[in-house]
Amino acid sequence: EGKTMIDKIASNHKLAHGFHKIIVDQKVGYIAGKPIQITPKDPEDESLIKFKEDSADTMGDQFNDTMATWIKGASNKGEEFLHPFINSDNKFDYIVIGAEQCIAIYDSRYNKNLVGMIRYYNVEKINAKSIGETLIAVEWWDDKQVTFYIELKPNTGTNMSSKTVFILDMSESDLGNPRPHFTKGNTNDEADEPGEAGSWGRVPFVRLLNNDEGYGDLRYYKTLIDAYDYVESDLIDKIADVADVIWKIFGLEGETPSALRKNLKEFKLMLLPEDATAEAETLSIPIEAVDKSLDRMCDDIFLFAMAVNIKTDKLGTSVSGVALKVLYTLLDLKANVLISKCKLALRDFLYFVAFYIKEIDGVEYDYTT
Repeated sequence: EGKTMIDKIASNHKLAHGFHKIIVDQKVGYIAGKPIQITPKDPEDESLIKFKEDSADTMGDQFNDTMATWIKGASNKGEEFLHPFINSDNKFDYIVIGAEQCIAIYDSRYNKNLVGMIRYYNVEKINAKSIGETLIAVEWWDDKQVTFYIELKPNTGTNMSSKTVFILDMSESDLGNPRPHFTKGNTNDEADEPGEAGSWGRVPFVRLLNNDEGYGDLRYYKTLIDAYDYVESDLIDKIADVADVIWKIFGLEGETPSALRKNLKEFKLMLLPEDATAEAETLSIPIEAVDKSLDRMCDDIFLFAMAVNIKTDKLGTSVSGVALKVLYTLLDLKANVLISKCKLALRDFLYFVAFYIKEIDGVEYDYTT
């Protein structure tokens, strides 16, 4: 008596419903499902038309797929970063860098201009004992160069202290550490002669915010999904444990209730001596009440997620154009906020595109138009 014991026989389902994936994929598809077109303010300006064509060639076929990844990351984490760089073929390239790897540093006065970026991530290294270990690699970016550091664990190598320190990563020293953003006239191959140091003139990271607060979408409806998972899991547990039947056992000695319960659960029967009897008392599971509760929570999830509930009983058999417009109102409002953020981020990204075109072709474009 007085002790809390774990019921090892009872069912303990942990159902997880993919509402969040549906909601985020819905928004990403709504914004970036079709190819994104970058159009000039003046569609008749020949210079702007030429920049549109040159920028499309520079960004390549990966642009739309990268945009979808960028938007999805911002929706999940509140912000996500795009990193432009010159690849080993001396071509313009770019990749989405997860916000979980980035510490952005902004000017102290307005907290608006990006003046530095710390990127950190795990790498596998072979130590002095020829044993693989996971270390933290750090990149420090400014508007001119990048410096690479590697973790040195306590009491390792030259670090005789009890604290972790970061030292220059000597494995990156072949190409220079620190090194410029890129080098002109070579392919960044170790066999090539070093080219002229080049700099983007900016920290080569572009931030995309999900909203003004920089919050991920899940923040606004996570507790509702948790409640939905709990109610659904609890219902399945009750059904699995045959909780709608309580057995009254008379005249049975020796066998413990847990043993009886195990036999009922595993074999669906119980063996009783001749002088023992058993009576079943049925308890009904409130399926209808649970269904109503789940249905209401489902509606609330899509409401506070500002998404479209595509359940057939909500859409009906024939949906008119006006009804569809109303159905998509909240999704449209949410998407418009992110579209506005995308326009600002793409304008910053086009700076790097225009910079590259000028470096390669000598043609200068006004990327802001």
